[in-house]
Amino acid sequence: MDEHMITGSMSTTGECVSKKRKKNRLRVLSAALAASLVLAGSTVFSQVGYAVSVDGQVVGSGRNIDEIKEAVEHVEERVSGILGEEYILDKVSYEKYIGSADTEEELERALMESVECVEEMYVLKLNGAAVAGAVSEADINSAVNMVMEKYAPEIDGNISYIEGMETAFEYAPCDLLMTAEEIASAIDPETGTAGATVMSVASEETFETVSFDVEYTIDDSMYQGESRVVQEGSDGEIVTTWSVEYENGQEVSRSAKSVETSVEPVNEIIAQGTMERPYYMSYGSYIWPAEGVITSYYGYRDVSVGTSYHDGLDIAGQYRSYVVAADGGRVIYAQYNSALGNLVKIQHDNGDITWYGHNDELCVSEGDLVGRGQVIAYMGSTGVSTGNHVHFEIHRDGQSVDPLDYLP
Repeated sequence: MDEHMITGSMSTTGECVSKKRKKNRLRVLSAALAASLVLAGSTVFSQVGYAVSVDGQVVGSGRNIDEIKEAVEHVEERVSGILGEEYILDKVSYEKYIGSADTEEELERALMESVECVEEMYVLKLNGAAVAGAVSEADINSAVNMVMEKYAPEIDGNISYIEGMETAFEYAPCDLLMTAEEIASAIDPETGTAGATVMSVASEETFETVSFDVEYTIDDSMYQGESRVVQEGSDGEIVTTWSVEYENGQEVSRSAKSVETSVEPVNEIIAQGTMERPYYMSYGSYIWPAEGVITSYYGYRDVSVGTSYHDGLDIAGQYRSYVVAADGGRVIYAQYNSALGNLVKIQHDNGDITWYGHNDELCVSEGDLVGRGQVIAYMGSTGVSTGNHVHFEIHRDGQSVDPLDYLP
């Protein structure tokens, strides 16, 4: 039989990691073609074909020489594109034989299988560039999951993906083959040589308190200045659901998907009295009984013979300046006292009793009803006193208390 030879050499270097697997496949093809040649010796076939060998190893068959050359050119162009440099099939030869031949597609595939530095694999691409390959697609999925778990936010229900990533099953350089761990390391956003960008979208809820308002109503059954809470107020709540975008675990944007009032606020309602109050009615709080300077405070103080306990507050002012009722009430004492001189005591609606001592002159009598701020005496220095002042006491539950705790 005639024999033809197409010779050439490869411009690539290095050994293919899957060389052993490829050679095993070539042995199967060679055995099949050899069987066809033996059969051709005992059977009449109507078709003449050519067995195609690469570097002495039968890889496939073709119907004619032009078809074989075209297939070789296609494969060389294809491999050159994969490797990024010129590639020439090594020592392609063909030998005539009688029998069926491969289709063009089958022959090109057989020639591709003979190339030791490319391998059909699952290829991981980032923005169109191949960055890693694996024998199993599960290895790529495992690597991608490792990276996404590392950089995706720890929020339930987040949707994560690697930007510009795609996977294809195709021929690629053998040195692209990696384990799942190696692929994860290669595409790690921070440390990988082909750092990926992990994008995540998560749903997040934020809660905002809505303060309640206060409404006022009138109540003619209460005195002016009095009030009561008709309805307690309570705050409401607004829930905002956000779509939050993360890049490599860091938030880059957010937009509101919905805003809902989960709890309506309840306004507080306060009733205010409108009925005119008697002038002598207590307010329950106190005003200063005189204008002046504090010269002695409540509690222990130094005296000429040691210390004594002072039950009130001394407010010094001008002689015969006004002394007024600190709150409305009834006068229960208005006379001279050996220690406190001209003394007035007023009982208030809450049970407190206020004392006003050392006055020069009293303006009220026992049993009188007086209003807050009403003049009840003129400041003086009667009784045991060293100067013009008013001695002011507040008695609560039968005990004197520090007036400063109750004055504005």
